[in-house]
Amino acid sequence: MEGGRENLEGLQTRGVTAATDGKNLDFHSTIAGVGVLLLSKEVEFEKGATLDGGKPGSGEAKIVLLGVTVDSPTGCLVETDTAKPEVGVIRTNLLESEIVESQETGEPLIRVGPDTGDALAGLLTTLTGSVLARPLPQLAEALRQALDFEAPTKNFLLNNGTLDKAGLSLAGNAATLTGLLLLVLTTDENFGAF
Repeated sequence: MEGGRENLEGLQTRGVTAATDGKNLDFHSTIAGVGVLLLSKEVEFEKGATLDGGKPGSGEAKIVLLGVTVDSPTGCLVETDTAKPEVGVIRTNLLESEIVESQETGEPLIRVGPDTGDALAGLLTTLTGSVLARPLPQLAEALRQALDFEAPTKNFLLNNGTLDKAGLSLAGNAATLTGLLLLVLTTDENFGAF
């Protein structure tokens, strides 16, 4: 307990929200030899997003990126691949997250990937794979957790010691995600990824 607040313990599930704190989330890739850069400053979780305490901690959410613009190539739009396409919106499938360990440094990382299959989101092309995020250093459990999405693909170790590799693909081409995402529980409990 810190400052009169309780910590999120193992086997407890809590609602969680997200924000970018005004910073860009950037998707970089290449399609047909052309560089692609998608930008979004707004993000939210659909209702029902959760964070589960434990070792390792985990969670699940459907992420909605709003106001998505195409910086490159110019003149293009992003829209969801649904019965009612939404311009400037990316809606992910159900994603799961779990605390993993960097194979290189041993530091805790958060792996975010599809709950089933390999499709993260359906656009006019498909975004597949998983991505790693580095929890920004904090010395104690806190009310917010900032996740820094890394550009390079990295190997990681699951809780059971199994080696795996994260990586994104857009239309079959390597893609990266960079930017910050803030996680906040819907309660006033502290939590952390260590």
